[in-house]
Amino acid sequence: MDRHRQDSGFTLAELCIAVWILGMLTLCALPFAGIRVADIHSFPDEYLCVQSRAMLQSRPQQTENGIAFNEHGNVNLARTLHYGAKQVIIELGGGRPVFR
Repeated sequence: MDRHRQDSGFTLAELCIAVWILGMLTLCALPFAGIRVADIHSFPDEYLCVQSRAMLQSRPQQTENGIAFNEHGNVNLARTLHYGAKQVIIELGGGRPVFR
């Protein structure tokens, strides 16, 4: 019987080194890629906090984005906010945010 030896392909050590290098490159790129994503994820928390504060204190409040609530927690001005490719539409009245 003849033994056929294959010299092509990766060994386990080469595969581990390649995965480690890709992981390090990904970790280096994450801080730059996540800047705009963090804004859209923190928006609902800030929005509900300011709306609740307006109802609790019975006086108008405004978010950092310029969304104004009256003393009943209703939005005074409808608008669309853009976060990269995503949109947040603020409806007039109750102020329900719609994420697209």
